[in-house]
Amino acid sequence: MRSTATRSAKVQEKNKTKKRVYYKKVVYDGCEFGVGDDVYVKRREDASSDNEDLEMEECRVCFKAGMSVMIECDDCLGGFHLKCLKPPLKEVPEGDWICVFCEAQKLGKQIELPKPPEGKKLVRTLREKLLSSDLWAARIESLWKEVDGSYWFRGRWYIIPEETAAGRQPHNLKRELYRTNDFADIEEYL
Repeated sequence: MRSTATRSAKVQEKNKTKKRVYYKKVVYDGCEFGVGDDVYVKRREDASSDNEDLEMEECRVCFKAGMSVMIECDDCLGGFHLKCLKPPLKEVPEGDWICVFCEAQKLGKQIELPKPPEGKKLVRTLREKLLSSDLWAARIESLWKEVDGSYWFRGRWYIIPEETAAGRQPHNLKRELYRTNDFADIEEYL
């Protein structure tokens, strides 16, 4: 008789024990993240440039961020407001787009890039932060909330060609990353 009571108590105790809760999508710090999403992760906690909003890239002409539509150059990866281009664009064109600065450079012309207003600090792009080791890139493989309420995700790391034995080769694209088989569990850095 005693073993049945003990077993029943253990089952009740087990049911009371909280467990991890897994999710397909999570809203964290005002942003939605899901399994399969690619995210940037701070590589170093003390990275001084990470006080900037990661999602707000500045236009390479007017040096302002904002909600206006921007286009990204497929060569330099710089962002440009449609209205800041000469001539201005009314809509984002289909296919690849290369800015006038990169076009001129390819033709061997000397062209001076716009300079930011005096006293304004240039904000680095996410790609620049990735290349300077302030950020890592990862694919979210699973998301969960621990018993203590903290959010975690398991990420599969990406590396840039420079981090491989062969290094960056002429055939590597500017946006090219390699997904590795290395995983890590990361807390609250969604």
